[in-house]
Amino acid sequence: MKHTTKIHPYYIEMLFVILFLAISSIAVLQIHLATKAISNKNIDTQYAMATAQTAAELLYSVNTPEDATRAFAEGSAVRQGNVFQTQYNNEWVPVSTGGIFAAEKRLNFSPTEAGTMATLSITIQKGKSELYTLTAKRYFPSSTNNGRVSE
Repeated sequence: MKHTTKIHPYYIEMLFVILFLAISSIAVLQIHLATKAISNKNIDTQYAMATAQTAAELLYSVNTPEDATRAFAEGSAVRQGNVFQTQYNNEWVPVSTGGIFAAEKRLNFSPTEAGTMATLSITIQKGKSELYTLTAKRYFPSSTNNGRVSE
């Protein structure tokens, strides 16, 4: 007498169900991780945009080019010529060293006949990758034009 083992069809069906569930869960996990990465990048970009806009508003809030230079030099900014660099931690709080994000604000002044044109180029980076760039310009009229006080 020969004794043969037979695989019951129920077990084969259960094996296929388990295989299908395993493949489906891997696909769902990959989708979840991809959306999480996109969401984190979007959050970083929003904070970078807010930081750049705040710097541009600072340029518009001062009265003279000298005030602009002083305003950008305050806080934890490191100045190198006309470039002001600020580092931020993962919660976008300015830190003196060891920041994850870096804001570079390049402030250039161009004298004109009737005043000074200020150009502020702002670049926000995370590591080596650029998150956001913004350029703002502001004209500062001179206090006198041909002996007359400008209004």
